[in-house]
Amino acid sequence: MSVSSSYFGRTPEGKPVTEYVITNSSGACISVLDFGAILRTIVVPDSSGKPGDVTLGFDTVEEYIKNGAYIGAVAGRYANRIAYGRFTLDGKQYELDRNNGEHALHGGLGGFHIRIWDAEVISESTVRMTYASADMEEGYPGNLTVRLDYTFDDENSIILDYMVTTDADTIHNITHHAYFNLNGHGEGSILRHGLVLYADAITPVSSAASIPTGEIIDVGGTVFDFRKRQIIGDMLEKGMDDEQIIFGKGYDINFVIQGEGYRKCAEATGDLSGRVMEVFTDQPGVQLYIGNLLPDMTGKSGAKYFDRSAFCLETQHFPDSINQKGFPSVILKAGGAFKSKTMYRFGTV
Repeated sequence: MSVSSSYFGRTPEGKPVTEYVITNSSGACISVLDFGAILRTIVVPDSSGKPGDVTLGFDTVEEYIKNGAYIGAVAGRYANRIAYGRFTLDGKQYELDRNNGEHALHGGLGGFHIRIWDAEVISESTVRMTYASADMEEGYPGNLTVRLDYTFDDENSIILDYMVTTDADTIHNITHHAYFNLNGHGEGSILRHGLVLYADAITPVSSAASIPTGEIIDVGGTVFDFRKRQIIGDMLEKGMDDEQIIFGKGYDINFVIQGEGYRKCAEATGDLSGRVMEVFTDQPGVQLYIGNLLPDMTGKSGAKYFDRSAFCLETQHFPDSINQKGFPSVILKAGGAFKSKTMYRFGTV
């Protein structure tokens, strides 16, 4: 195992950005940026042993800023949506940056995805990213500190260990927004990928704005039942008349993961590569997004990206939880600490 670092570029404000590469004993590797704590590359072998990069990304800081879509970044303070960009905490109403129509999305225009994080190599397999979010940044109360340890091991697993602390009562919902194509980034559509989701329910939304209704709906007998392996495109074709599919222009919905504690929540398979990705988490939900709104753009090394050329599995608390009484709490009390772990493990069939 080894970690190396190199200059990647500069932000528009002139701040330098560094890329860190973690390589394991078999030569597989990942790279992360201290800009947005972005996971830029994941190079793992296919079923024939040929290495390939399976996550979307860009070659410059400017492209990450220009293209948006939170590609590879950490989303926060609050990932996903908050209705009308407002919430009440301890009897006080807070107004947030509304960057998704009338609503707040992924922490606002100045969210974690465009911030410079402090980076530290803490072992031959781990890079630690830390960001201190000031009181009232993007409208959120409390000085909040986020620490994320990226670890890559000899089993081709990426482990994300989060710790969040605050000096005042606040809300938070941290997720990772990597886009995956297990055939290789730029290798076409992901609609023939296989997918299993260990989830018995979804949290439906009320409109194209993707704000939850507050209900929790069983997936049985619906096009959201991925409890047995399904082909994404086949399920999408069956569900084109489903209201939730219409609202999201495809799959873009929070699934309620079975069980509690750290457990397996998903497994995806590349149809051409034989690569398999397993996802484990201790979070209550996972957002399946199949890149319905990705614009045509050029990524790393000239690769072509377009709608449904990648998917996301965003482990998280539920969208708009602070405004939904029946959803798990996203309140972090002053002096408290939130710890969470998600893992993406890569193998082959």
